[in-house]
Amino acid sequence: VPATTQAQALPPDMTAMLTLKVLTFDRNLAARAGGEVVIGIIYKADEKAWADGLSKSFAAYSDKKVNGLPVKVLLHQFVDANELGTWMGSAKVSTALVSSGLSDQAGAIHKAAAERKCLTIGDGAFPGKGGALGFAIEAGKPKIVIHRQRSKDEGVDFSADLLQIAKVL
Repeated sequence: VPATTQAQALPPDMTAMLTLKVLTFDRNLAARAGGEVVIGIIYKADEKAWADGLSKSFAAYSDKKVNGLPVKVLLHQFVDANELGTWMGSAKVSTALVSSGLSDQAGAIHKAAAERKCLTIGDGAFPGKGGALGFAIEAGKPKIVIHRQRSKDEGVDFSADLLQIAKVL
């Protein structure tokens, strides 16, 4: 996938929908999440509007369950990876949606997330920069990009059904 394609962000409503769909393919979701899927939207201070828009998009799915588990969405302004890891642990975050402005922190965010078995999701370039999963637009259609080893490090076990339709790194 060309870098210019990978960097094209999905609209918030599509990101929310795809996130919930992708989670249904994680065979370890119940073990990672416990009784509730907590999705953390992680953003830089100047990306609050993005985080708010994404949170509103998830609100449209407020009655949706993922593999029988209720979903809760939390917003968190990024300070540093250590603080993020502490927050992920205390808030029981099992999935982290990372803003594109934090792509330079992808490796550190992945390390903090892997210690807590939390899936990291960003834009299409995110898996190539240190994250586990990304959403891109390719030929006008959404594309899922998965870094197989990093997703495993984060405690995720995606089914073959998802791996067949995704670009796997």
